[in-house]
Amino acid sequence: MVILAAALVAACSASPPHPPPSADHSAPLRAVYFIPIEGFPALLLDDLAKYCKDRFNLTVQIRPPVILETGATDPSRQQLVAEELTTLIQRGNPSLASDPSSLLIGFTTSDMYARAQPNWRFVFGWRQEGRFAVISSARLDPRTIGEVADNEVLRARLRKVVARYMGFLYYGLPPSDDRSSVLYRTILGVDELDLIGDGFEATPLLADPDATAIHSYRLPEDGRIELRVPLALREAVSRRPPPQPPLALWLLPVKGDHFEARLHVVGKHPPRPFQLRDAIETLGNRALAHATETSLTLEQLSGADVEGYYFTLMDRSPRGDGRAYTTLALVRVGDLLVTAAMRHQDKEPRERSLLLAMLRTARQLSEN
Repeated sequence: MVILAAALVAACSASPPHPPPSADHSAPLRAVYFIPIEGFPALLLDDLAKYCKDRFNLTVQIRPPVILETGATDPSRQQLVAEELTTLIQRGNPSLASDPSSLLIGFTTSDMYARAQPNWRFVFGWRQEGRFAVISSARLDPRTIGEVADNEVLRARLRKVVARYMGFLYYGLPPSDDRSSVLYRTILGVDELDLIGDGFEATPLLADPDATAIHSYRLPEDGRIELRVPLALREAVSRRPPPQPPLALWLLPVKGDHFEARLHVVGKHPPRPFQLRDAIETLGNRALAHATETSLTLEQLSGADVEGYYFTLMDRSPRGDGRAYTTLALVRVGDLLVTAAMRHQDKEPRERSLLLAMLRTARQLSEN
């Protein structure tokens, strides 16, 4: 009942800022080689090399790329095979591959999957034997996944994947259960990659669990929308070209999977108040067919620049994640229409209250 991952090679070497714990290889790693596979842009590689220097205090050197071979492609899936690419970068750099103190990471712009996980549609990256890995930028590039083109977003996503592999392979760090750490254990899509932080350490617990930060989001033709985003939640931002809603937010707790929310901001000319009520009442009555409740209770959601409604229902057959409750809100913020779909395990969790407060205090701003 949801209403609703010809350039050059970079060798990174130097002592890390802190002694790394032991990893899953027999000898301590002393050098990391970024190996571009035919066609990977030099500018992106240079950016990642600079990131290594700035973030990990690693000196970067550059080597030639390897040429893509026919055997690395699976014609039936029209994707590269991750395991073949790890073999390719080893074959192209035999002396480095035989050096147990070297970590080799290849980079490709092509989409890839892992033969060991045939049910996965794709992988951002693949690692094996403790010191060989390959990263694909295909699903990280906003242009290839239907988002508005943004090279900064692509670079930020690539840096996160590199940081994860540096943490797991070079420093031998364990996965984290905290989404504020780049080492968060499960990343199944680009939204989840956007949600996590970019540092190894998790963010300390908040002194005030209800604390918020003001975020302002630019809209293509409608100025900006300002939201007081709860700091207890991690957010992923997606921008889509017309005719899709121009802005979407996905929010999950820093820890745990007991709550999630998805917000969509639609352009100007939203329904009038009575039309808003009719629209959400229609959605709610449809949802009743799958709910334990037999009647719908609409609650008003009002603020200085906001008017709208929301309801909460319990699913008769919830998904395996245990989020049995759905809260749906439909609000007008100035000249904008905002929809919010929340799924939660408890009927009225703190996160739900924080999201409703965020909607209640939303504002539309003119572009200056």
